[in-house]
Amino acid sequence: MIPAVDAHHHLWDAVENSYPYLSDGSRDRMHGKALPRRYLIDDYLRDIGELGIVKSVHVQCGWNPADPVGETRWIDRIARRHGYPSAIVAFADLSDDNVGDVLAAHRRASPLLRGVRQHVGWHEIPRYRLGPRPGMMKEPAWRRGFAQLAQYDLTFDMQAFYFQLDDARKLAEDYPRTRIILGNSAMPVDRDAGSLAGWREALRRAASCPNIYIKIGGFSMVDHDWTVESIRPFVEHIIDCFGVDRCMMGSNFPTDSLYRDFRSLWTAYHEVTTCLSGSERTKLFRLTAARVYRLAD
Repeated sequence: MIPAVDAHHHLWDAVENSYPYLSDGSRDRMHGKALPRRYLIDDYLRDIGELGIVKSVHVQCGWNPADPVGETRWIDRIARRHGYPSAIVAFADLSDDNVGDVLAAHRRASPLLRGVRQHVGWHEIPRYRLGPRPGMMKEPAWRRGFAQLAQYDLTFDMQAFYFQLDDARKLAEDYPRTRIILGNSAMPVDRDAGSLAGWREALRRAASCPNIYIKIGGFSMVDHDWTVESIRPFVEHIIDCFGVDRCMMGSNFPTDSLYRDFRSLWTAYHEVTTCLSGSERTKLFRLTAARVYRLAD
């Protein structure tokens, strides 16, 4: 397989550290199964095997929010020893008055810091809720925190649903220096015809902003029994909207490992993109993520 960047994965150790996310039953119900208490670097390296994953991006995953920099320090130590992950997307509460100090502390903790993720996703169905409250992207305090990301040249990884993407588009327009990266295919959890049409239309509008990007993946969270043919329309629409220069591939492991092994997942990604040229697939699988997350060769 072609050399690739896994643009979205997690490591955690809920035995040694505090992860409120992993003790929240509503999150387990969203996935349909309980998540493992530990997923360490050896587990990840075993999963990627010889599939050509040359770089990876670690995305924050619910470490104790009272000490968000602790996760960055932990991942940095792992990266120094093992060479993976290659970049860190950390947590910061952008509505916190002291968010600038937190961002500076993340920066001091690791040279691999590239972005921030704070869940903003809010769904009327409680088990799908990701963020702490609705309407965060419109809050003046939260936006003041978001504005500081540009000072540190940090991306914002956004986990949100399609009906929130107009707010994301307004945010991108108001802060054009900050790249917003939609996570897990913009979470198409609602599968009725109206919602799927809304997802398609919302992605098309979001893609009109040149500083909005998207990660393809996370399909096991929204369809436990997905197949290559069932995800094909989603992948093709995402690429049609954003183009390979603003799309990247993510495993969402270990969350997606509840329903697929890494080889099955990555093979499906390759199969569903065979219609693309070699140069397009190189961008999709490696170069776009390497550019956005500033990954060294």
